[in-house]
Amino acid sequence: MENTYVPVMAFLSDEELERYIRYPEKYVPDAIEAAVAELKKRGRNFTAEEETHIRQIIQQRREAWKYYDIQEPVPASLPDFPVSRSSSAKDMPSLYPESALYIISLLFNPFFASILLALNCQRTGKREGVLVALGFGFLYMMMTLLIISLLKLNIYITLIFNVVGALLLHQWLWKKYLGQYHAYQPKPIWGPLLIFLLITVPLLLIAYLHGGWKLPS
Repeated sequence: MENTYVPVMAFLSDEELERYIRYPEKYVPDAIEAAVAELKKRGRNFTAEEETHIRQIIQQRREAWKYYDIQEPVPASLPDFPVSRSSSAKDMPSLYPESALYIISLLFNPFFASILLALNCQRTGKREGVLVALGFGFLYMMMTLLIISLLKLNIYITLIFNVVGALLLHQWLWKKYLGQYHAYQPKPIWGPLLIFLLITVPLLLIAYLHGGWKLPS
């Protein structure tokens, strides 16, 4: 059977992938297996002892699912996670991964990344986080456009603003509202990516045709 976690892992950072090895009790076996495969593709070398240990972990997790259909309890230090021994993987929050904030910010704008962060906050019941994420994303976008317009900066400078915006979204807002979620089921970002493309491309085309935006020479 196809491992549905494989395409998702391609969007995670090395640090995020390493969590699947450091905290295997928090993840389903297929996710651990996909994370290890992705790390190997990126050149991560595992020793023979590590390979054996990982295989044992995956086997143990599969046995737990096979015979008990349970997910190991998450440490009590993470109160927003269900800790009942009868809880399963579906109880773990399904969130757009942290790396998605950087991908979307660089491809589009931090405002679009703030939408993903707001959706994560909504999914985890962080209502304040929804408003703060969207508010920050909108204000940051307007500030960036204003600065670039007033100073007549090169369009490539927007990449610097996008990186700074992504860092603020991740290091400040993610850690503030979602920092306790060390384990979660990563959601694919293909859907939002397509929607953002359908929004952005027509807007850029309109701006170009009306002379409000020029292709860099």
